[in-house]
Amino acid sequence: LKFASRSLVNVDNCLFLDEALRKERIIVDGEFVIRMDNALTLDQFYVESLASMLRSYLHNHTPDVIVLSDYAGGAIGAEVLETLSGMRDRLFVDTKLTDLSVFEGAALIKLNTDEWKRVVQTEAAPERFCQCLVVTNGAEGATLKVRSSVRNGRVSVTHTLRVDGLPAMAVDVCGCGDTFLAGLVASTLMNADPFTAVQFANAAAGGTAPRRNESA
Repeated sequence: LKFASRSLVNVDNCLFLDEALRKERIIVDGEFVIRMDNALTLDQFYVESLASMLRSYLHNHTPDVIVLSDYAGGAIGAEVLETLSGMRDRLFVDTKLTDLSVFEGAALIKLNTDEWKRVVQTEAAPERFCQCLVVTNGAEGATLKVRSSVRNGRVSVTHTLRVDGLPAMAVDVCGCGDTFLAGLVASTLMNADPFTAVQFANAAAGGTAPRRNESA
């Protein structure tokens, strides 16, 4: 959970959980082979503590953007979402949940291709829960779905835009999704339109992953 504004950001409250998420990568002869993640489900005490700190923070601050990076470990539960109920229009979400309705009204939801496939198994048009939906596909680029309303908000129209990827021979894409989201937020805070923000995010993510040694 992060906060962002167009001015300097100070972190006032932190809750650190040891071993909440462990990531391992196996690379053989420079080739990425397998990824293993071991995530724990948070105890309710920590969930309530997070919600309490969030309420306290928002009582004294008004961030331009609120970023939810949700690994489906239970931290982003009903308590946190209820606290953010009046600020959904500035909410950027990166989630592994398949039920996107819990984020209804969010400014943007980001999914990777695998997450998108799981979501559409139960919801044919998940973009209806947010203003913008971005689906990333590694080196292939990203798809942006922007929802707009006509006739006094009674009809919703979705525009689908494609952002081409950058040529890359990545060994490990760990961190690319987080960098993509950070790029989206940074570009949006500079008043970029959604399409430009996705282009910037795609370029930022493309520069994150370590490359295969081309001379090998």
